[in-house]
Amino acid sequence: MEVLAIGSFVDSPQNYADLIDFWKHTFTSLTGLAEESYVNNTYGNGKAILDGNPIFISKITADKGIRIIQAEPDMEQPLLSSWIHQTVIHDKPFEELVIALQLNSETYTETIQLIKLYADEVLTPKILQGINEKYEG
Repeated sequence: MEVLAIGSFVDSPQNYADLIDFWKHTFTSLTGLAEESYVNNTYGNGKAILDGNPIFISKITADKGIRIIQAEPDMEQPLLSSWIHQTVIHDKPFEELVIALQLNSETYTETIQLIKLYADEVLTPKILQGINEKYEG
C-alpha cells in the first residue's frame, strides 16, 4: 500500500477520517484481523478526540494490541519512536506496541515491519532499539 499523502489532518475532519481508514486498511492487510479498539478515544461529551493520539488502535489478541500515534510534520520531534507498553485493561494485564510517528514513506515502511513482527510475536527489544536509534536526533 502506498503512503497516504494528505495535508494537515488535525484541523481537517475529512483528512483525519481518511487517515483512520488508511491505518485500518494497513492493519487488516498485514494481520488479517478486523480492527478492535480497546480504548475509548472520546471526550466526556462523546465527541471524538482528533489529535492523532492515537490515530489508530486495535487488539491483536485478548492481551496484546497496537497503538499508532501520528503527529503533524514537525522538525523538533523525532520522525519515529516505538516501544512496548505494559498496562491494564479491564483489570487484566495488557501489552501494546506503541508507534509514534510523522508519516512519510520511510516511517510507513518501518511501521508496517514493526506491526508484522509484533503480530507474529518475533519483535525483539534489539529490533526496537535499532529502529529507534535510526531516528534519534
